[in-house]
Amino acid sequence: MEKQNQIQASKPSKKMSLDDFLLLSVIGKGSYAKVVLIKKKDNGKIFALKILKKKYIEKRKQEEHVLTERNVLVSAEHTFIIKLHYTFMNEKKLFFVLEYCPGGELFNLLQKRRQFTEEQYINRFIYLIFVSELSFMPLK
Repeated sequence: MEKQNQIQASKPSKKMSLDDFLLLSVIGKGSYAKVVLIKKKDNGKIFALKILKKKYIEKRKQEEHVLTERNVLVSAEHTFIIKLHYTFMNEKKLFFVLEYCPGGELFNLLQKRRQFTEEQYINRFIYLIFVSELSFMPLK
């Protein structure tokens, strides 16, 4: 991978690896990644680990998309965007250690329910706007 030097650990003081975590269970599988619930060995914190195969990324020419995803997650600071805590890699895979968000993402909810009723959609939308606005209000 040409860009693999740019996808490095984002914040740790030492180089992270799978050895720093306990793998608890698979919580999701997608077309190009698997997500595993993990626990950091030194402090017991729970995270979601997104595992991407380098070979698949290269085959599908997704290097730029993966790098963009990583850069957006590192720089984004918003209530509705999960935090990226660490990134690391080995010879075959890339690893994103992400904030664990129980309940999953909207895509998975829609797959299970097929669709929201108009009332459910409106209620959720209004709630999201309200919470989003609160997050930008200065505290006095």
